[in-house]
Formats: sequence, C-alpha cells, structure tokens
Amino acid sequence: MTLAEKDVSCLMKELHMNRESIRNAFLKLPSYIEVMGAKNGLRTEINTVIRHFSTKSLLSEQLYSLIVKQYKAMKNLVSVTQIEKDNRLNVAKVNQFIKELSVNNKWSDLDSQNIFKHENYKYVQNRKVKGFVDQFFDWLLGNGAKFHYRLLNTETNELDDFFALEEIQAGNSKKGRILGFDQAIDGDVEAICGFYNGKIKFLPALQRSCQGLKSPEFNKFNRFKRPVYFSFKRSELMDRQLRTQFNLFVACLSVKPVKIQYGGQKMRVLTNNFEFKLDDFEPKQSQSKTMQGRLRRQFGNINPDTFQDYLGKHIKLSKVYKFFYEHTHEAGADITKDKEGYLHDYVTLKRERGKDKKNTIVVSSDTYPVCFWVPKDVAHEVDKIGISAGLPPEFILEYWLKYLGDLKAGISEKDVVKSLNNEIIKTNDTVTAMINHWFQLAGTDNWLKAVKKIDGMIKGRIKPIDANDDEDDIDDDIDDGLGE
Repeated sequence: MTLAEKDVSCLMKELHMNRESIRNAFLKLPSYIEVMGAKNGLRTEINTVIRHFSTKSLLSEQLYSLIVKQYKAMKNLVSVTQIEKDNRLNVAKVNQFIKELSVNNKWSDLDSQNIFKHENYKYVQNRKVKGFVDQFFDWLLGNGAKFHYRLLNTETNELDDFFALEEIQAGNSKKGRILGFDQAIDGDVEAICGFYNGKIKFLPALQRSCQGLKSPEFNKFNRFKRPVYFSFKRSELMDRQLRTQFNLFVACLSVKPVKIQYGGQKMRVLTNNFEFKLDDFEPKQSQSKTMQGRLRRQFGNINPDTFQDYLGKHIKLSKVYKFFYEHTHEAGADITKDKEGYLHDYVTLKRERGKDKKNTIVVSSDTYPVCFWVPKDVAHEVDKIGISAGLPPEFILEYWLKYLGDLKAGISEKDVVKSLNNEIIKTNDTVTAMINHWFQLAGTDNWLKAVKKIDGMIKGRIKPIDANDDEDDIDDDIDDGLGE
C-alpha cells in the first residue's frame, strides 16, 4: 500500500490510537479547516470520510499528513489542568482568569487549534506556559491579593507575620521577594514569590533571606496624612542587581505606615512623610562581625548619593504624566517641556543638615487630602485608569486638574477649580430658573406633580397652562380634532 493508498487503520497503527479516538479527531476537522482554511477538494474528502467512516476508509496523502502533523503538534500543547498541578494554582481562580481573557479576546493568543484536544480541557502552547503563569499571577495580585499574612517561618518553625516586598530564600541559596498572598491549589493562602531567576510561584512556608531578620511590620496607611508615592516594576523587584537597594528601601519603611497596591505589572507603595536613616543600616565597629556581615549581605555598601538617586527614579512620575499627556493631547505633540514642567511635584527628597544626620534622607509631601464620593461603577473606572497609568487612584484627581489647566492655556490647578466652581454656579442658576418655569407651566409648586405634568406635556398628553389665561380659556383652546 502506497502513501496515497493509506487508510484509517494505518493512522491507528502509526499514532497508537483506537478507532473511536481517530473518528473524534475527524469530526473536529470541518471546524478546524474552516478556521485555518483549506481547498474545496480537501473539504469534500473530509466530509466523505466522516459520512462513511471505517478503518478501511482511504485517505489522500494531503489528508493523512494533516492528521499526523496535528497529532505531533498536540505534543506542544499543555493542558491548563497540568499547569495548575505543576504550579499549584487555584482551579477556580484560573477559570475566572481565563474567562476574563476570553471576554477580552486574549485567550486565543495562548491557545492553539488542534483536532486532538479533549473538548473538556483547555490548552496552552508549551512555549507560552511561563507567560500564562506570569499573567495569572499579575492578575491575581491586582484582583484582591493580600499584602500581609501569617505563615510558617521555617527558620523558627513558628507562625510569623510576612509582608509583600520582603526578601526571602528558598532552600540554601535561591532568593526572591514576596509579591503578595492568595489562595493556592488547595484553597489555603500562600505567598506569591518572585525569584531572581525570573520564576514566580507559590510557597506555603517562608524563610527570610538572612538569618535573624525580623518582619518590617508595616503599619496601617493613614489616608488623611500627606502621601508619598513610589512605583516599582515587577521586573525590578525580581532583579538581583537591585536587591540591596530595595532591601534598604524596605528596611527604612519598617514600622512606618504603608499601603501596597499592584496593577499593570507595577508595585505601588504609598507612605507618609518620613526619614530614611541610612546610618541605622551601616555596619559599626561596636557590632559583632556576624552582625556586620549580615548588614553587608543584606544592604551592600550604602552610598547616600546613589540611594537618593534610586529613590528619585521611583518617586518622579514622568511616565504617569506621559500617559495622561498622550491621552489629553493631539498625537505627535511635543511633551518634553510640559512633562518636565510638571515634575516640580509635590514630593521632595532632601538631606538633613548636621554632622549626625548627613546620611538621613527626608521624604516629604506638600499635598492635602480631599475625599470625593462617587458611584461604585465610577470608582471602578478610576481604579482601571490608575492601573493603566501605574498610579494610585488617590492621585488621579490632582493630575486631571493639572491637565485641565494645561488645556485651558496653562492656568493653575487652583484656577481650574475656580472655573469649575463658576460653571457649577451658572448651571445651578439655570436649573433653578428652569424649575421655576416648570412650576409655572404645570400650575403647581409641588416638585413631583410638576415633573409628572412636564413629562405629560413633552409627550403631548397635557397642554401647558398659560399664566395669562383662565381655565375656561384653556378648555376652549384645546383642539378636539373635529375642526371648527
């Protein structure tokens, strides 16, 4: 039997599959070629084989090769179920994640058409599995993950308070950082850890990167005090080259009020005015060699100038301004001058004076809190904008005021608020005058009755009352449709 004369039984032998499995694959071929495209001759052959399916059904070289290639391609697909097991992912959370990807037409980027896929399972291309897992963890961190939780400390064998941003160690040398906490495969909350080798995974128990390290014990963020905002890319948190600087940042925030948010692959850290006292983390002669070595391993050689530059890169929001600028200005507009003009910003970094405080960096803010209450759907949209811009919602109103001022020929935010106030007063005066007119037209000073009558007038069921006419005149003026 030549290749052109091969039949279904040959497929069964080559692929080590039974008749029913081969038949199920053939039943999926029409929809497959509809998506992928095929010549009419192949379509006709497939329909004929399905209609008269048997182990002796002859297959053309083209159709036989197509089936074999599909079978080999299936080896490059990994079921989501297997990915969940390998990465200890929560099934319900993964299903919700995939549902959102499908709604946004992003699932097809990870999936692949194949006639041998089991209809009850979803699959991801093998080369895209890591990307799928990373996307899932990003989604998890931005959708209700915790940033503080009590887990087993393997160093002390006791429950301990762990916080996102802390550096941890798995095994003897594998280091990474806590990104957050959420439910793993069995429903228990575990730590989501990003490692310096680029992998993200769940850990049910933790060990800090240096022996003897304690929890930073972040306090509750006070939203009524002036906020200071830092933003870090997830990739920066998982960068070994930046570990000592970030460890110093976390250590300086110990026992300080801190709020952590995640979105758009960025970790956002909010705190209030405070000081980075770098001398507290410098090895001292009075300390034991063990302690000095521990400080050097954790924080490296501390250079106040370098660290201040590091803070400045994550406190100036040039990318945030660029985002808003590009969404409020014409395409191609030059943003350089305007963007830099905005960076006088309301957060300052300065070094304390005096011999004893020369290594102290003061971070202060000149912003003031204003609370706005909005409908739930509006709040949700503001959160979405914040995630897209890498910006906490608390700061969005202030930036909108800046851009409104820019659109109004560069007036200040204060003048923008004044102009909005004038518009509100003008609108209120117009509405008040309109309501008085409605009362007059409806012949009542009752608000609900007036609205009902106005509605009737608009729909033609009721004629307006003329203040200069009496009721008899009104009745005479009504057209009864019979003519004069």
